[in-house]
Amino acid sequence: MGSAFAATNEGRMARVLFSALPAYGHIVQLVAIARELARRGHEVAWALDPGMHHRVGPDEARRYPTRTAFAPVTDPRERRRSTRSRAIRDFFGSTVPGLALSMIEGIEAAVDDFEPDVLVTELGCYAASIVARRRGLPWLVVSSTVVLYNELYTQLPGIGDWVQRGVTDAQRQAGVEPLPWPLRSPWGNLVTGPPGVAGLDPDIRPTDHLVGAVLPPDPVPVTEEVLAFLARHEVTFAVSYGTVSPHDDTRWLRGLLQTLGSRPNLGVVISSKLDFGTLPPAVMQRPWFPFSMGTLMPHVDAFVSHGGLNSVTEALFHGTPMLLRPLAYDQHPITAALERMGVGIALTHRVGVEHAVERILEPVYAERARVCQQELRRMGGTSEAAVRVLATVGAPCPSP
Repeated sequence: MGSAFAATNEGRMARVLFSALPAYGHIVQLVAIARELARRGHEVAWALDPGMHHRVGPDEARRYPTRTAFAPVTDPRERRRSTRSRAIRDFFGSTVPGLALSMIEGIEAAVDDFEPDVLVTELGCYAASIVARRRGLPWLVVSSTVVLYNELYTQLPGIGDWVQRGVTDAQRQAGVEPLPWPLRSPWGNLVTGPPGVAGLDPDIRPTDHLVGAVLPPDPVPVTEEVLAFLARHEVTFAVSYGTVSPHDDTRWLRGLLQTLGSRPNLGVVISSKLDFGTLPPAVMQRPWFPFSMGTLMPHVDAFVSHGGLNSVTEALFHGTPMLLRPLAYDQHPITAALERMGVGIALTHRVGVEHAVERILEPVYAERARVCQQELRRMGGTSEAAVRVLATVGAPCPSP
């Protein structure tokens, strides 16, 4: 596919429009691809919520606003009773269809002004696919979640039907033939992250392209302050719960930090804005670190995470094993996949922190994580993703 672009579009600069749901986890991979395309001399633009404009790049990229109307979601107290199924139902069954309809006008305005050759979106952004189909534009999907491939929703009674009705109704209201959920493009679907996490087998569809690790662009090196702190400890852990962490997790995280910080010769760095009160001296907390957590991975022995795809990819790209406590969405199947791969341990009521810490420090976990690291580094990553995007320029719609 990439060679086809080189043969028919040599010397031609492409115009690529990106659009995504207004959440960091949904845009970070698109930002990396956009910057790679700009580095190659292509022109990129964004259509997304104005509140996210400062998070995207490159700096010279045009930014078009979209309206973001979130559908009401379940009361958090109810969501905690059934986090896994309720969160998926709320997000894909209510929020995604609502956003699909509210974002269309802004994306269409961006298409009219920017006149892109191709539109790149992510799994949750049906609006971009609707606009592309209305305008006859090539479009691709970047996997912001693994539910596209392991079909988590089919394992949850009633959830698949609920979600399917929501996205089908939204597309019909927009006047296009409904595509099923999860969203797939006939031009191509870029599967990011570790292949084992996605749960793919060798005979994947021709339109599913394994590209590997699409990491946050322009990572900032770890500060001397953090490196000096880590150097004082024989064993080191990093803790991060992504960009969203429910407030009711404060108690659990405080207990985790107390347990880790009380172990001899073990140091912990955590990126969190939550108030944990007084912590042991062996724990360094900052509301945020001026670097990607991925740049910290080579300096720690293990990573404690919620199991988000971006965090997991960064950890395995650097060969770091993980302790995981999934909160919602695709974090449960990601955690299960990491346990099957032998690179992670789920923290549950049945698996105490002390026991899990002892196990994750066993050499076999680091060895398996390094095998995943080697696999990811053999893949094309961001560069391969950029080539796949360019391959769609001027390409006719493939047959179903």
